[in-house]
Amino acid sequence: MSIGFFSCICGLSKEFEDYCGGLCKWTGQRVNVSKSQMMFGKVVRYSMKKKIAKALGFKVVKEMKYLGVKMSLNRIKMADFQEILSNVMDKLNAWSKKSLSLGGKLILIDSSLLSMPNFLITHSMVPKRVLHELEKLCRSFLWHKNDGTNDMHYVAWGDICKPRCFGGLGVHSPLDRVGSLRSKLAWNFIQKPQALFHRAMAARYGNDVMNGAQRKITSTAWRILVDGGKCLRMAVRWRVGKSDKINVLNDTWLLDRCINRWPTFIDCNSLDGVYVQQLLLSNGKWDCTKL
Repeated sequence: MSIGFFSCICGLSKEFEDYCGGLCKWTGQRVNVSKSQMMFGKVVRYSMKKKIAKALGFKVVKEMKYLGVKMSLNRIKMADFQEILSNVMDKLNAWSKKSLSLGGKLILIDSSLLSMPNFLITHSMVPKRVLHELEKLCRSFLWHKNDGTNDMHYVAWGDICKPRCFGGLGVHSPLDRVGSLRSKLAWNFIQKPQALFHRAMAARYGNDVMNGAQRKITSTAWRILVDGGKCLRMAVRWRVGKSDKINVLNDTWLLDRCINRWPTFIDCNSLDGVYVQQLLLSNGKWDCTKL
């Protein structure tokens, strides 16, 4: 059981302990205190940490793993993701002893190697260097001969990753997959405004993940949501109803892009902060004078 506390008081920790006790009675399960860990934010005083840890009996750590994702108070570095590269190397060492055709190697690369970091990419800020290193291993495996000697790379990796309809082989690069994987989290965030996670993030950063800005000091969760929101913005379209939330310039509500990205010689600064509702009359028709 892994629990992260940012701020807490002893009274709440006691309530949490009672809650866990009630949950154990209801489910028939038990909390393994020896395996339970918790983290505190940097603003929590040492005396408070000691009191809470004593009340709950959990081990205080600075980093932990939850569902394979590393959680740390410090910045995640490339060295923290060496495990996934080691797993890839283990697979490659086992496959290198077999005589595989080029087509067989492509299937293994696309279905196994490149899909291994999907969960980590979705839920953590994996450095691009790790993904570049993963692609490098896949390229070497694809073009190396069965005896282990190097061979010429006859086709560029970028061409291999193109869709088959564009002359590629349909291999999915993990670098191109980052935004689409995180867009699912952004969509769930938008669709569930009553969720505890949504309310907690909206109170601090707002709820506009598709146009949200990343500050200098921003939580990893918000950066992942904003990254997914950027990809989601290119795939979703506003359906005009009340139109009181559709920004004229920055939202995509006409054709395939926002007006701010259209080539034009007109100064659009006057439309900054204007919503579509302001361009409509009470009967739902366009206000031609404003247009």
